[in-house]
Parts: sequence; C-alpha cells; structure tokens
Amino acid sequence: MFVVRSAFWLSAAFLIMAPSTGMDVGASARAAGEQLASQGAQAVSQSLMPAECPSVECAVGRAMLAQITTPETPAQVNVTVLPPPRPDWAY
Repeated sequence: MFVVRSAFWLSAAFLIMAPSTGMDVGASARAAGEQLASQGAQAVSQSLMPAECPSVECAVGRAMLAQITTPETPAQVNVTVLPPPRPDWAY
C-alpha cells in the first residue's frame, strides 16, 4: 500500500510541476524580485522625498531618512556592552 501511495503522489507532483520544466524558475523569480524592489524604492522615494516640504512632518521624515541612510564612520559605531559578571553571592 505504501508503494502505491508513493507512486500516486510522485506522479501527481510530476504532473503539477511538468508544465514549468521549460521555464527557468530561478531567473523568473529573481527578475520579479528585482522589479518589485525597484517599484517599492520608486514609491518610497516619491512619497517620502517630495520636491518641497510644506509640513513639519515631511521635514522631520526627510531628516530622519537622511540620518539613517548616511554611512557610519568607525568612530560612530556603537560598541555592544556585555553585562557585568554575576556576583559570587548569586550562585
């Protein structure tokens, strides 16, 4: 029975996947991802970076984006501080 079920599901999977065998799925997924990323970047740049800022919210948003997108110099990198060791009485 196990062999019959396995043969059924393997043939069903082959019939479902067979039409896509002539297409490069990786390349089409990569192209779709690049297109979505470029459309998203364009939408963000149009909405968050208008030519002029008529409101305070726009100016603050622009300043925050400028602060986030500027590359950090080695002097600005935050060093992670490890917690102090446990005291002896805590054991």
